[in-house]
Amino acid sequence: MSELARPSHPLAHHDAPATDPFPRAFDPDHVGESIRQALGRWGEDTTGRAIVQRVHFARRGRIVVQYAWLDEHDRLRHVLHGEPVDGDAADKAAEESRRLRKPRRNQAAASQVDPVLALEAMPVLLRRAGHDAALPGLRLLHDADFRRHWLRLALGPAWAGSDVTVGLCAHRLGKRAVLRFERGTDAGRECRFARLAPVTHEGPRNSFDLHTRIHAALTRDARQKALQVPDPIMFDEAMGVALYGALPGRMAGDADLAAPARVDAAMCALNTLSNLSDVAAPVRASRAELDLLADWQERLDRFKPGLAASFGRQVGRLRTDFERLAPQPDAPCHRDLHEGQIMVTTDGTGLLDFDTFCLSDPDIDAGNLLAHLRWRERLCADGDLRASTQLVHRLVQSFGPSRAGRIAFWSRVSMLRICAIHAFSSEGGSSARGWLLGDEACTTAR
Repeated sequence: MSELARPSHPLAHHDAPATDPFPRAFDPDHVGESIRQALGRWGEDTTGRAIVQRVHFARRGRIVVQYAWLDEHDRLRHVLHGEPVDGDAADKAAEESRRLRKPRRNQAAASQVDPVLALEAMPVLLRRAGHDAALPGLRLLHDADFRRHWLRLALGPAWAGSDVTVGLCAHRLGKRAVLRFERGTDAGRECRFARLAPVTHEGPRNSFDLHTRIHAALTRDARQKALQVPDPIMFDEAMGVALYGALPGRMAGDADLAAPARVDAAMCALNTLSNLSDVAAPVRASRAELDLLADWQERLDRFKPGLAASFGRQVGRLRTDFERLAPQPDAPCHRDLHEGQIMVTTDGTGLLDFDTFCLSDPDIDAGNLLAHLRWRERLCADGDLRASTQLVHRLVQSFGPSRAGRIAFWSRVSMLRICAIHAFSSEGGSSARGWLLGDEACTTAR
């Protein structure tokens, strides 16, 4: 029996009906007041409410609930991480706070309220995003003197001035974070980005080296402008920090995703990526994308049994349809493509985040993008499928019905995973349940 399935797991809600063992830590109504009290102890404004953005399931049974605290206008004020624990939560919170104060991390001053607190409602450790003992690179966010010294060594004296600002872009507890450094005036600002990772394994270094090889392959031909990736600058082994340049351009917006010319540019970028023939990368069998669904099946079985049966039926159909796909030679594949990874540059399209880059079925990328567009439009526009419809239309024109059919299959796989992820969130939960119980995830994208 897995850690996740053990009845003694700290997230188990033993008071709930047997047919709906919804964990209390997943319920913002149950933990909201405790989060409010924690924010007050940290000296933050407590006006607003909590929602669950996402639940992260890690190896060995560790679960982290990512909360968002919204103000009275539903604008994001804080991102917080809650981690259910066994034993005395107060003792564990104090110990984790001590770890964060150690000189090597220096993510909290001794005079400050503990950065990790125990919720009163249940044994859950709560912290604001940006505090993580597994990521020593977060010292760059909290320790100004150390940051100036580090930036001077990494980027030169110009980046050690008082005009340099730092912000936290993203943080997944225990796994990774992204910092943004910025300097200059409104007339001209420069940005650099740091990806932070644990220093206990070689994965981050390997990811940086892989990104460097991709960048070199793309820049070898100076005329190639269809696809651009950030410039790799340096990797700090001791800190687990990979430093990158910023792409000139902006994140792709809704108008870009629905515009035929921009869709064509994105497809051209994907073709450029999949045709990189001289980049050494790990091979990942395309069947592994289906195997990921087995992990979500276990989580739904444990925490969302009302959705598990429908999810399982759809996984079965996908496995059957996978066996009918014609063999496809492995090719370079981003494997985590969604609208948040796409930038509109002056000359073409930029792609971000190559941590999952591998050799696999290249149609996985377009399928992932299509699924994310359909999901976003379902949430934001009540079923308005302009961007995804435009994408499908251009795919059929560019690749023909056969390849468009493969992309539609991988879109179904991705959509099923997206629904399982959002079944645990506050804002996407009802849409995920409707999609799963309506068997819409197995409807071929139109």
